[in-house]
Amino acid sequence: MASHDGTIADEGRNLPHDPVFAAQLAAELNAFLRSPQVDCGTYMVANTLPGPFEAPYPPRPEWEDVAKEAEMAQTTTSVPEAPAPTPGQPQAKTTVAKVTAPAPAGVSKKARRPRAVQAPAPTSSPLGAASTIDEINVTENNYRPKLDESLIPPAEAKVRSKHYGAYFGEFTSSEAARRHRHRSRVGAKRAADTQRVKKFGRAFWVRRLYEAMVDVSEISDGKDSIHRQRITALQAFEPLDLEAAAHHIFDKAVQVHEDGWCRPLLYRKHAVRGKNSDKAADSLELRLSLICELLRTKKAMVDDAVRGGVTLALLVDNPTGRGATKSSNDVGNEKKGRRLKVAKELEAKGRADEEDGDSPEAQA
Repeated sequence: MASHDGTIADEGRNLPHDPVFAAQLAAELNAFLRSPQVDCGTYMVANTLPGPFEAPYPPRPEWEDVAKEAEMAQTTTSVPEAPAPTPGQPQAKTTVAKVTAPAPAGVSKKARRPRAVQAPAPTSSPLGAASTIDEINVTENNYRPKLDESLIPPAEAKVRSKHYGAYFGEFTSSEAARRHRHRSRVGAKRAADTQRVKKFGRAFWVRRLYEAMVDVSEISDGKDSIHRQRITALQAFEPLDLEAAAHHIFDKAVQVHEDGWCRPLLYRKHAVRGKNSDKAADSLELRLSLICELLRTKKAMVDDAVRGGVTLALLVDNPTGRGATKSSNDVGNEKKGRRLKVAKELEAKGRADEEDGDSPEAQA
């Protein structure tokens, strides 16, 4: 900024007045103000610098129009035709002159050059790149699959069971249907240690549940059991899947004492008394301990845990009853296996006897 004594103040320093320096500074500042990045309509500068300086300037949109006109307004005009020549005189040629409109004073060629206008980016359709007008107009009321009519299932059952009515359409969202599926059907089994275990015992019990699943010291499953082979001979499960399943087991065990049975009653096996009754009805810690013992000795329970759903619900709801069911199934499968083995041996022996009876030596 210029001071009254003819020097330029620059951050506390007095620079001597130099007309050449002032002219260069004014030219650079004028070029800066005319650049596309500066809005000259709002950028007001006091004319205090020595030398030629122009301020204020019109708004930038006007300068864009002037620059565009200066570049594009190259018009071709024709000089008025000369009068008809008299006989014996050569015909005058029409002169075509290229007249270029003068550029505004102080505007460089770069500033006069019109800027390219970039077209706006196309907006993406909410239905994706493959959307069409027909898809945009589709609603739930008029939706139809893009399949052959012969492949579209009928809206009504051909012969509906007398025990079930027509489709209700009760649930309008997946969340509403999920709440119905997971609602409590049987009351919770109240235990005094539920909140204590839920708040502090997750890390303790999740680790023990995982270790029980991978323990192979006392497996009661048959030697040919696929559930046994998945743990002993194969790495069928990813370790992190088993750890995640341990967390799921813990959550579902807590749910038994908070929400009760949350699956269809058809699948629940309720034992009020006897050896298959729930021994952990009033203790969450005892329930988790019994589950760990089942996972350690019966690898079919590991399959129940990883599958989740109803099989896991049966495991956590009554570990004692679920273990008894698995033991009974193992005994039945073992007996069935022995019967099949004997039947195959008898069949093979009978086939061998038939072959011996048909031989030439036997016929002689």
